[in-house]
Amino acid sequence: MKRRRTPYLFRGKQGKKLIKIMICAAVGLAALIVIIALLTRKPFAYDSPEVKTVEANGVLRVGVRNDIKGLSYGMEGLEIEIAKRLAAAVLPDMPSEYALELVEVNTKTCVARLDDNSIDMAVCMMRKDGYSDYVYSSAYYTDKVYVAVKEGNRHTDINKMTVGYVNKTPGATAIKNFIGDPKAYDTAIRAYASYPELLDALTRDEIDGAVLQGTYFMTYKDKYALLKHDMTVGKIDYAIACSTDSPALIEIANRMLYDMQKSGELDALIVKFNLEKSSDG
Repeated sequence: MKRRRTPYLFRGKQGKKLIKIMICAAVGLAALIVIIALLTRKPFAYDSPEVKTVEANGVLRVGVRNDIKGLSYGMEGLEIEIAKRLAAAVLPDMPSEYALELVEVNTKTCVARLDDNSIDMAVCMMRKDGYSDYVYSSAYYTDKVYVAVKEGNRHTDINKMTVGYVNKTPGATAIKNFIGDPKAYDTAIRAYASYPELLDALTRDEIDGAVLQGTYFMTYKDKYALLKHDMTVGKIDYAIACSTDSPALIEIANRMLYDMQKSGELDALIVKFNLEKSSDG
């Protein structure tokens, strides 16, 4: 039998060295192919029943408000932009003009629509982890809570003020937590049923200050000539919400928000819509 002759290139020390180089290159190429496959493969969330249902419907139905400047007003704002990107993330193969259905909601109808499955997700100032019946994304915006005052009361000692708030709101929780220690604050607080009632009471000097989230302050400040008191009384994290039956949608939302934060896109949108960055004083 004839012996196979080793090709000239692979003979001797130089040949062995070349063989090692080629083996390393082949291993490296195989590893690169695996990495590319992992990066381009859709996450397991896309195989979930809830995502398959959205795909079958051909549209992601997102509940949004339409009354808060900066977040969603005239169907423009940070929350509208997040809803658009959310639809693109959940339905990446669907043309953007068809992937999203915006459903106008308010604080009362939002949870009702999540409960009856007439919307898939909500991007409407839902306080992160506010209700145990829903699952939440990471926060997309942190809203500060202020005491809004009239001219002359910006620097007044809060202990000497009567402060109003709207019942059953995040602002109500914030002011109660703020003055929770009676040894620290003797501020008198008074509840109202709505923001117009609260701000009318401030106009009539029935109260000295009105507890408002920063986004509400921006919405009402011109109409009622509002100023911010020196003291910030809390903050609220807003998050995307959906039914506990749809955790995969939140997984996709979290990946999307992470990418937006990492790229700086989220901060750019906050600036674009004249909202306060969380690092601002």
